[in-house]
Amino acid sequence: MNEMSQLTSILASSNDETATQLAAAIAHSTARAIGKGGVKQPASDYLANYELRHRSAVQRSFVTTGFGATLDALRRLGSAPVVGFAFQDDARTFMVFVNEAQTELVGCVAVAKAEKAP
Repeated sequence: MNEMSQLTSILASSNDETATQLAAAIAHSTARAIGKGGVKQPASDYLANYELRHRSAVQRSFVTTGFGATLDALRRLGSAPVVGFAFQDDARTFMVFVNEAQTELVGCVAVAKAEKAP
């Protein structure tokens, strides 16, 4: 199984709503990967980055999903290595985090591309 097939399978079999939405978008070819694949770094690095991204998106009234559980999971992992994959569809940008072996979902977040109407 190639990396994308394995990742899609992990997303589709999860109980995470944002992850299953991304899996469906990938299956219907409406979401595409950004970049050349997964980027491995400590969970604590992703945590700091995505806490900031979440605050910024909320301040700008962008709709976000999946941040609460994902940030909590990254916090629990501390400095353990995590692999992140970025995707986008017409409406959202997603970031998926999996364990180093790429066998388990850590979390999935999404930010809408357009600001929420006032």
